[in-house]
Amino acid sequence: MADTRKDASDKFTVSVRDGIVWVELRGDIAFQDSINAMRAASEAAHHHAADRLVFDLRASRHKEYHAMTLESARMAPDLGLSTALVGAVIGNEGDPRLAFIENVATNRGFTLRAFTDASQAVAWLKAKRG
Repeated sequence: MADTRKDASDKFTVSVRDGIVWVELRGDIAFQDSINAMRAASEAAHHHAADRLVFDLRASRHKEYHAMTLESARMAPDLGLSTALVGAVIGNEGDPRLAFIENVATNRGFTLRAFTDASQAVAWLKAKRG
């Protein structure tokens, strides 16, 4: 693990592991927390020349995830997250956010898959390297 940093709100941590940017979200996530996490992920990806991202949602809650996901996906390019990046989102079994996030991201042109197992997510991301 390298370059670990916490946002001032303590809602997320960004780190780089084996060339993959990891964003771990915690607690109740507001829209601005989500935007700040996406911006930090973009900065880390650019700084480390990484083209793979993981958003780990297992310790987080999003009350209005439908609206937040749609708006976040719309804003992603403005925050530096391009469709050239490949991403994985990790959540808990039965988390309704996973399928919705994967669907919205795919519809916006991003390569992103949802997982409940971190090792499967990493294996998929590594296999996507070209």
